[in-house]
Amino acid sequence: MAWVTSLAHIPKRTRYTLGGRIDEKFLDCAESIHKALYSSPTEKLRELNNSLAKLEILKFLLQLAWESNNIQTVHYAPLLERLNEIGKMIWGWKRGLKNYPNPRYPKNEI
Repeated sequence: MAWVTSLAHIPKRTRYTLGGRIDEKFLDCAESIHKALYSSPTEKLRELNNSLAKLEILKFLLQLAWESNNIQTVHYAPLLERLNEIGKMIWGWKRGLKNYPNPRYPKNEI
């Protein structure tokens, strides 16, 4: 919800270009995490890696918006903090799969 509030404060000249792209990446990342939740063990690792890649692109686009003064620091800092926390959770999920004592989880893919 923090992004939806921030989107309203982005100048109109970039709201539908850069802002739209960031909005799209938020949805892509959420979709990828949701897919990982219901995937088979080998697909789960692939989806978690995909989620992490999308999360990094999202953080890059937010930084780009912040550096070009399209998003204010008061909106950028909390978003970045939350995205970093989500990244830590995904990495923890991956580590948990690695330590899971099930032979169906290929340990060499993590």
